[in-house]
Amino acid sequence: MVENLLNQKIENLALTSDNEQEQLSHEEYARYGRQMILPEIGLPGQLALKNSSVLIIGVGGLGCPAAQYIAAAGIGTIGLLDGDVVDKNNLHRQVIHSTSKEGMPKALSAKQFLQDLNPHAKINTYVEYASPQNLFEIVAAYDIILDCTDNQFTRYLISDVCVWNEKPLISASALQFEGQLCVYNYCNGPCYRCMFPNPAPVVTSCAKSGILGPVVGTMGTMQALETIKLALSMKGINKEPFIPFILLFHAFRFPQWKHIRIRSRQQSCESCGPHKVLTRSFIESSPSEYVTRCDATPKAAKSLNPIKRITPKELSRLIEESPSMSFLDVREPVQYGICNLPLFKNVPLSEVDSLHDLSGRVCVICRSGNTSQGAVRKLQELNPDAEIFDVISGLQGWSKEVDPLFPLY
Repeated sequence: MVENLLNQKIENLALTSDNEQEQLSHEEYARYGRQMILPEIGLPGQLALKNSSVLIIGVGGLGCPAAQYIAAAGIGTIGLLDGDVVDKNNLHRQVIHSTSKEGMPKALSAKQFLQDLNPHAKINTYVEYASPQNLFEIVAAYDIILDCTDNQFTRYLISDVCVWNEKPLISASALQFEGQLCVYNYCNGPCYRCMFPNPAPVVTSCAKSGILGPVVGTMGTMQALETIKLALSMKGINKEPFIPFILLFHAFRFPQWKHIRIRSRQQSCESCGPHKVLTRSFIESSPSEYVTRCDATPKAAKSLNPIKRITPKELSRLIEESPSMSFLDVREPVQYGICNLPLFKNVPLSEVDSLHDLSGRVCVICRSGNTSQGAVRKLQELNPDAEIFDVISGLQGWSKEVDPLFPLY
């Protein structure tokens, strides 16, 4: 009898809020109680979170902690967009995934985790990569968008689509020991193109430069925090005025954090300015031209003449038949120290310009076959008489095709 009266009292309390909103269940009062007693949250704030929707693009190092805390906080609807699968080298930082889920789509792996964490959250999954063909419709269905990717083209695309759909974007990045976060396209704040109108010609990544797990975890957690603040603000709960900012983090510096106020929306911006040209029709109908607005990396560096590239198996034969030819490993010394092939001399990419006296046949290798392509192009310019080869897929290919015991990292 007493329990029934208590349940009725709780139900009546919930009904004092907007009847059009989805209300809290009895179990949710207990689940979210510790944050509901915060004056800045309360019952209205918790209902605001429950009736908000968030799309997380990229369920990796940033997306995993962001998704965990967003789901735990009580955001009602969460979308997970990622076409990648769980790989062993993800697990030191992408803490939603586990060894038993290797090979499983990341979006589905994360959904399983989040449903177990909070069964009250509705989880939508999109096992696909963000593209001009799918992103406009997906983004339109959510209140807040999180960019948790590490690809320059995708970052520009997400921002442009958010501008078109008038959605706020919470973007973060992390590399080595550093991270940064910014809220774009909100309250007359800038979009990504306002801050970075011209794509960078050279872009590094975690795969190339490395990343410490807690660093990317910190930035993903901060994305979750900004999501909660934004959800409360958009529902009229958080009354604090929004000032555009960028948050910088470095794990090994003091102070670790810097908070910098940034300029507002730019009139000259191609995406959000009054004379914008990057409209939905342009993005969808002119994919080749749009790519040039998002990616300035030299196209020639992305592929070499096939006759100048060899497979790992062909490399194995060359090592046996021509041990006197030159073999160069263009990874950084720390990577070379992790594992290397015996005949290969370590010459980091930054030092390749000093090699202007090569002759005969030269073989160049790196971790995955990307950095070595740029090295070969430089070496060909400096040594036109030398015959220089790039190893397709690099040491990763060597491990898969020639020596399964060669360590991957």
